[in-house]
Amino acid sequence: MAHAVYQRWFLQFDFPTGEGNYYKTNGGKFLFDCSLKKNIPIGWKVCSLSDLISKVSNSHDYSMDLPTVDLSIMASGDVSINQFNRSKDFATNLFALEKGNILFGAIRPYLKKCCVAPCDGAMTGTVYQFKPKSKNYFGYALSTMSNDFFFDYAVKISKGTKMPVVSDKDLLNFKVPFDEEIIKKFNELPFIHLLINTTMMSYKLNELKNRLIPLLINQQLA
Repeated sequence: MAHAVYQRWFLQFDFPTGEGNYYKTNGGKFLFDCSLKKNIPIGWKVCSLSDLISKVSNSHDYSMDLPTVDLSIMASGDVSINQFNRSKDFATNLFALEKGNILFGAIRPYLKKCCVAPCDGAMTGTVYQFKPKSKNYFGYALSTMSNDFFFDYAVKISKGTKMPVVSDKDLLNFKVPFDEEIIKKFNELPFIHLLINTTMMSYKLNELKNRLIPLLINQQLA
């Protein structure tokens, strides 16, 4: 649903303008933009993802054993995640994970690994972590980075043959059409927050299951 609305509002530019009207459907005016090589609505501008999000790479405290995200537990084409490894199983290359940030697989971008961090914890250096510069940018940034055209872009700019790697700087250079009001309105749609809440709930239920199963097996629960 999020991708369908995103496509209509930001790729077709048929976004709501009030009183049940939509921009393109109701004859909205466009101008050609050379950087995007397409028409965009008059009054919109073009910016880079770096204007909307920033890379986060804070240090991990190795004295703590925390839920950890690495590429092996990120599902292809799924923005949710509810299983984790543990930080005690990694000796190096860990960074602090912050709940609600956007995660993107740095290696083999053709696997289409982009998701939302459902909790605080740790992550490996094979995953990039991005934080929206405004809470209003979250939905737009996530929908852009989890879209097929963005994965195609990441594949094109990645380097290496057997294990191609895409740089965070190249990802942040990606150009997008921008209108503050429409992006804020998109982020206010209920399914954006539903995505975060259900992802975090799924994680908590999975943790509860892992605690209860050994008790059931050992007949410690009535």
